[in-house]
Amino acid sequence: QDGTCRSSEAACPLANTCPDEASFRCSDGVCAESESDCLVGANGCPGAFPFRCLNGECVSSLGRCMNTTELSNGCDANLFRCWNNECSPSIFTCPATNGCPSVLPLRCPGGLCVANAIDCAANDAICNRAQCPDGSCVDSLAECPTSYLCNVTHPFRCVNGECTRGSAFQRLLRLFIGASDTELSSCGARVVCDDGESLCADGSCRADPSVCPSIRVCRSEESPVLCPDFTCAASLAECARRGGLRCPSSNPLLCDSGSCVSSPRDCLPFLAPPGVNSFGAGGEDVVVSDDFLQCWDGSFAASFGECVSRSIATWQAIRAADVTPQSVGGGSGRRAFFQHLLGTSSSKKKQQVPRRLKQAHVEDVLSISLDIEVTGVDPSDNCPSGQYMCPNGLCVPEATEKFECDIVPACPLSRPLRCDNGTCVAAGELCEVIVNCPPGVTLCADGTCRESCPGFNGCGPRMHLCPASLECESEFERCENTTALNLETFDPLAGYNEIGICTVDCFRDLRPPLLAATIDPGMETEVVAIDDPDFGTPLVLTVPAGALDVSDDNTTFLIIGPVPDSDLRTYENFIRPGWMPFFGDFIRYPQTVISPAFRCWRSPNINSFRLNITVAARIDRTFPHSPADICLASANIIEGEWRCVHPLFEDREANPILFEDGNLVTQSMGFCDTIDGDGTVYAVIYTPGSDRPQDLDDGNLDVLERYWIFVAMGVIFGATACTCLFYYCQRQLRYRGKYKM
Repeated sequence: QDGTCRSSEAACPLANTCPDEASFRCSDGVCAESESDCLVGANGCPGAFPFRCLNGECVSSLGRCMNTTELSNGCDANLFRCWNNECSPSIFTCPATNGCPSVLPLRCPGGLCVANAIDCAANDAICNRAQCPDGSCVDSLAECPTSYLCNVTHPFRCVNGECTRGSAFQRLLRLFIGASDTELSSCGARVVCDDGESLCADGSCRADPSVCPSIRVCRSEESPVLCPDFTCAASLAECARRGGLRCPSSNPLLCDSGSCVSSPRDCLPFLAPPGVNSFGAGGEDVVVSDDFLQCWDGSFAASFGECVSRSIATWQAIRAADVTPQSVGGGSGRRAFFQHLLGTSSSKKKQQVPRRLKQAHVEDVLSISLDIEVTGVDPSDNCPSGQYMCPNGLCVPEATEKFECDIVPACPLSRPLRCDNGTCVAAGELCEVIVNCPPGVTLCADGTCRESCPGFNGCGPRMHLCPASLECESEFERCENTTALNLETFDPLAGYNEIGICTVDCFRDLRPPLLAATIDPGMETEVVAIDDPDFGTPLVLTVPAGALDVSDDNTTFLIIGPVPDSDLRTYENFIRPGWMPFFGDFIRYPQTVISPAFRCWRSPNINSFRLNITVAARIDRTFPHSPADICLASANIIEGEWRCVHPLFEDREANPILFEDGNLVTQSMGFCDTIDGDGTVYAVIYTPGSDRPQDLDDGNLDVLERYWIFVAMGVIFGATACTCLFYYCQRQLRYRGKYKM
């Protein structure tokens, strides 16, 4: 019934597995709406839609090909894409990286754009208005450009070249909660191909359009136009008005800019990467290294504390200029004006201090800091009402901070101490200041004082990141180094100090960006969560066809996000009794998590998963773990502990984790949190799987296994002999007692 050839009739499937929208199974196994659609011509199109457009779309007449939008570069027709994603009639009209037009490429100290340096007027030596981070002089800081030359009130450069107040991801969240789009200008979805490639009707990019697969997309006569998001509409105007967010299965990942890609590495970042637009806080050129962080306005800083200070100054200047939050979109920044998105803001929750997360003592603070004290502030007080300031200076709604804010990066091992102001210094070096937080707030890793701190990697303020154990200590002298004891070969009885910890180039330290993946319920979808130029693709999720139980016909999404160390260190990996003599009560985070960790959410129209999602992850093999001691686990946030997806040892034997290429492991999971939750956390962890240490089976039989029958006979013979001897001695004693009488 499925059109396949089998060895016997008994091997044929009993049911037709075609989906409802194409329920007829053709003789070649293809699913179609009717038998007439099975008559495929030489061009690959079915008989009912025999004509093939240049992009591979099958239509009923060639005139319908004019209804297909073919935008291979993401811009509208006859426009050129500039370095900053702006669409321009010509490369010669693209702006320079300093915001000046190409015909006037030089920026004077006062902000004027000129053709030659000698053209800078004497009265243009200084800026008497508002000076932006790129050196431009404007009437208000609200007009300052970000790194892609969109101003701070409309900071997002969309894939179609427009600057908008909101990102594609913002609009997606609005759809999830049913909010109105009337006040939101945001990016829509479309595929952008590389130079020299053509965009096909299935959403893929091909070097030659003649090899685009032949496919029917728009089947309805009422909606014949193929929109950039690969939905169908009645006209191009309707496509533009809807600005849909669906991505095709060939490029399922939705970027902030609206670009649909197959790998997160292809997303255009909100901020330009280092070296593209490297200006300092005063407009001067700076040499940007990995030690620099990029702030929300495109400038670079040594710490996020500097970014927060610049953002506070910008907001204070905007208020002084009487620029209301409504006129700048309810908060400028990466994802602004979310108070309109949610309607109401959630109340802040006071940060819960983890039970086993070490905190520095007051006497330790005095030993690592100069005698300079400042009073910390909550930077969110400078954002519009109900919003939260991220570490890089972005103002976002409190309720969506879990999606919006970047993670504070870890201190490098060469500078392991995180100071109060968020900077990192070498062990033994004194910090510049001590930050005193008011009562009721906590000192955070970005150098601010808040009720709820942003997530961070590495260690928190006033703590050292130990180079060997990766534990957090208030004094560097307390760090232990047991690497000399680490084993390079598997030992089933290895002790805690013998399990090696990865410290350099670790898969554990990789984090997926925030991703929204379109999942077609009828097709298998591969979600590349991490694509790193040095590590490849160490985290890939595969959603099989038919895996989703959906409640409506709207587009379904999976959201994938990162997990900071500040969360991972709070989840405990408890030990089974048989292993406690080797490890104690629990295994700590650096030895527990051996793969990239991630969170996942599902869109509201996904009820549950009918089939499991396959997770393929690369793991650190500093210690050659036995496969029996590794599992894909989820973090129980309420109880604060890791639990294997298959918790019982018998379940893990029935659902073994698969090893490939030495460090690629594969296992499945079947749950993601709802969008209003904290997200389900997953990672591959090391946890002994049984109630006693598992010996490594080398395939050889030991002496007892080889001669078990003789051993059993010997035991039986010995027991019989002992019984007879006991009976004999008992009879002798009774006889002697009787004789004496």
